[in-house]
Amino acid sequence: YAAEHAIPYVTREELLESAPIVELVSDEINSRICSKRGFREFERVFRFRLLPKHFEMGVELSAKQSVKRDVVSRIYSKEIAALFAR
Repeated sequence: YAAEHAIPYVTREELLESAPIVELVSDEINSRICSKRGFREFERVFRFRLLPKHFEMGVELSAKQSVKRDVVSRIYSKEIAALFAR
């Protein structure tokens, strides 16, 4: 990775909000969820937020590792609202 692309950051949150990282993740999402792979326009991801921690079993994940949507909605309500406020 070239020196001119180095990303100075202090915290994990700053790193996750930096433009190069967001662009990298966006490009990866768009390469995987696209019409070439059978996805329709309404199935594409246009907005996302990188979270500073992984989902934990017993909190956001059930024992079967499925997402507890109601818990995620409650815990990350501000982040979700910000995604749709734009």
